[in-house]
Amino acid sequence: MMASASDATPQSTPELTAADADSHAAPTSWSHLYPPIQPSISQIEEFLFLGDVDTALHIPTIWQFNITSVLSILDARYLRFTRTDYQLLVPSERYLYIIGVDAPYQDLLASMSTACDFIDAQLALPPIPKPPMHPFVKSEPTQETIPPRVLVHCEKGISRSATVVIAYLMRKHKRPLDQVLKEVKQKRRVRPNSGFIAQLKVWEETGYQVWEDDEMTVPKEPYRVLLERRAAYLKERGLTGNEHIIESLL
Repeated sequence: MMASASDATPQSTPELTAADADSHAAPTSWSHLYPPIQPSISQIEEFLFLGDVDTALHIPTIWQFNITSVLSILDARYLRFTRTDYQLLVPSERYLYIIGVDAPYQDLLASMSTACDFIDAQLALPPIPKPPMHPFVKSEPTQETIPPRVLVHCEKGISRSATVVIAYLMRKHKRPLDQVLKEVKQKRRVRPNSGFIAQLKVWEETGYQVWEDDEMTVPKEPYRVLLERRAAYLKERGLTGNEHIIESLL
């Protein structure tokens, strides 16, 4: 059941580029503030994107692609998401951090309903005025509004965040894992690790809700069995399940 992590492996994908962004090129006046990057971002549905952490942290890319909400699945909380210039584009109420490493023993199902509910809530928001480019960069006022757009990311956008996006689409469209996984792979070279695939199978088996109660304290039977197998795996190897978790990064 358990295999090596996936997020650390580079990928070749049909990703979007700056030319694919909605309507605006990043202003050249930003170049001294934010070094340019090659974005790793893929459009999975009209308003749902999947990418890596460098893209999620890169303010010109977030502005250029009109990203309004961000969901992070990382083993560390990046303090840059709380900076004033970032929150001008993605304020705290439109940001969600879920702690998790890319390891087969990581339990993403415990937070899966929270993640899916967050995406649903963000996509239900009304259009917002397009924010200025930067608090310290002069720009002409605009009447443009942008619809909600959610970026889900992890370190590389291959395993953790892909698992959450797949789970969300399974729940939204009431479709089986094999169909959704195939469709997402057509848009990005994703590869959830074997433990996450097992969890997605449980997600499907439980009808996209792994808890018996609203308080999320009583797991449904398939999830309970998976948790017992996870506990045995961790005990056998002397692990806690929280290895490689870092408090915060700059």
